[in-house]
Amino acid sequence: MFSNIDTTIGKLFINGLFIASVLVLRAIVLHLYRRRKSISGIDNFIVGINTIALIVILVLLFFTFLQLVNIELKHFFTSISIIAAAIAILSKDYISNAINGMTLMFNTNIEIGDFVKIDEQKGRIINLSLMNVQLQSEEGDLVLIPNNIVLNTQVINYTKGDTRKAQIELPLPISMVEDIEKTEQVFKETILEFGHKANLGSFKVRVVDIQNEIITIRLSIILHETDWEVEKEIRKKWISKWAFLRQQLDNKNQ
Repeated sequence: MFSNIDTTIGKLFINGLFIASVLVLRAIVLHLYRRRKSISGIDNFIVGINTIALIVILVLLFFTFLQLVNIELKHFFTSISIIAAAIAILSKDYISNAINGMTLMFNTNIEIGDFVKIDEQKGRIINLSLMNVQLQSEEGDLVLIPNNIVLNTQVINYTKGDTRKAQIELPLPISMVEDIEKTEQVFKETILEFGHKANLGSFKVRVVDIQNEIITIRLSIILHETDWEVEKEIRKKWISKWAFLRQQLDNKNQ
């Protein structure tokens, strides 16, 4: 009896050492990484390491539980092999999501902090998980996009194009964009107050689409430095001016 107890305690001690080793290794890796990159927040790599550490710890805790209730690992896996196969088939989408999530965590094409467009959703990436990419939209809403969709749809990463660019696309009736230079001047005047934050000479208006008497224009300007709050304020100014122009046109047509 005492022999069994001693054996159990020994196994628990070993598992405890493994868990402690994982936590220490995680802390060392993250410390060295943050020191080398000179960052204090989080990024894809940090989220990935934390996720891997969590998975390993959960697996070790599961094995510890089996040992506490005196279940042999070999017998356990043999007895649930058929059930596990059925579960794997039913949860293949979740498994695929998790694998794609790990891929994204160690990928530099899209990273936490990037401003992106995924399918029809636009926003800033604020977190990555095994199940989804979390975006904060321009309106402040939290948008969760499954990892499977992210890796199987078109993704536009505005940040990778220029980390200091503020831009937005707006639909306008053709009658409002007859003179592109005049349109450019109208929208440029709305952000003159940001002259100390942005290079006003870099402001551009481009036509990106024409459909059914509607022209979609893209407004863009280069900031002096990356600042998401300034980006949002500039876009708000453009949207307000766009809404004002649309209202003027509606009143004129009535």
